Amino acid sequence: MSEFSFRELYDVSLKATYDIEVNGRTIKAGEPIALFDKIQLANFQEVEQHISARGGFENQARVTWTSTQEIRLLFSQGIFSKLQYAVLLNARLINQDRCLPLYLNETIEVESDEEGYFEVKHEPVFDFYVYDKDTGDKVEVTHIDGLQYQISESYKGLMVHYMYEYKNNFTVMNLGQNLTNGYLYMQARTKTKDDITGQVKTGIIIIPKLKIMSALSIRLGRNAEPVVGQFQGVAYPDGPRGQQKVMELIYLEDDIDSDM
Repeated sequence: MSEFSFRELYDVSLKATYDIEVNGRTIKAGEPIALFDKIQLANFQEVEQHISARGGFENQARVTWTSTQEIRLLFSQGIFSKLQYAVLLNARLINQDRCLPLYLNETIEVESDEEGYFEVKHEPVFDFYVYDKDTGDKVEVTHIDGLQYQISESYKGLMVHYMYEYKNNFTVMNLGQNLTNGYLYMQARTKTKDDITGQVKTGIIIIPKLKIMSALSIRLGRNAEPVVGQFQGVAYPDGPRGQQKVMELIYLEDDIDSDM
């Protein structure tokens, strides 16, 4: 087993190898499913298999074959889009047209006016409760019209809790429902430096058969570090028997992204 890493990859593209439905649209085979401008850290861990033909005195190894079984990948990126994050977690994206209504909690502090009236921000659907802000006791409320309500006391501080329906657009990311069940094609670029001339050149990384194997890990809180998206995957051999390859690293003679 061997391991190597790149400090930075850029122009990373993950393409579908078969038709995939994402957020209500179909991504065709060969179409990019996610693009990453810059990957901050990329680790590649090669897993090899050694098989020996044995025989003769003490059954010693006579011939040994070595083959790469897979390459395990770990990429890190600090900023990502919804689709990129779905790819990182291999989670299915669904738009609101295919979901049940979305109900959100709302808890606000208000004060009744001289006639006991107060208003809420959204139209409550259910779980409507009003409490005395000072004592926490429930308060009897009368619905007047629309967002307006009334209690029997004027200038009373209240804590109002209810649920309302969110009616704007939204997208659901379902963890546990895989975005992809097959393989993706990956191509990325990196920078290499000639040991003799010091010239910077472009390196191309190609993985024809990549399986997403990510797991969710997020830390939240005031003292937590910023969320860093980690993309985990496994590259498998591809091609006819005897000519299989797991990953290609191509060294170009130029820096094809140079401004000069």
